[in-house]
Amino acid sequence: MDEYNRILKELNTDYIAGSIIERNYGKSIDDIYNLIQYAYLDYTSQNWFSGDVIFVYPNIKEVRARKPHTTIYGAQIGLGSLYINYQALLVNTSRKAKYVLKRPLNFEIGDDLPMNILELEKLEKTTDIQIPIMRLNRKFKVVK
Repeated sequence: MDEYNRILKELNTDYIAGSIIERNYGKSIDDIYNLIQYAYLDYTSQNWFSGDVIFVYPNIKEVRARKPHTTIYGAQIGLGSLYINYQALLVNTSRKAKYVLKRPLNFEIGDDLPMNILELEKLEKTTDIQIPIMRLNRKFKVVK
């Protein structure tokens, strides 16, 4: 059992691995390792950061329009209508860097919002809209 716990401690490198180990404690090391690798697929960037593990922390606000807007999908938001204002912090754990979207994205109420890096990258592909990001320094100030 000491060898089992030592290997689990080595695998427990971040939040994803830790939560999987906690939920599956007692299963075989191979099963836990495969679950961790499978979970990383949702957090591994394919386009923007090519292979890096990225955590997305969305900031989602429901806002009433003060002027007419257009959503990222092209729907019109009328004056006084509710819409979703989406901003996200991206943490690249592979490079120890933080990024934010340069501008918030507008969604209609009820739209599926991107909650991980793959969904953000897919959103950029499906809408043909470039989603610009900018890097932050350690104190969360914009790096020019």
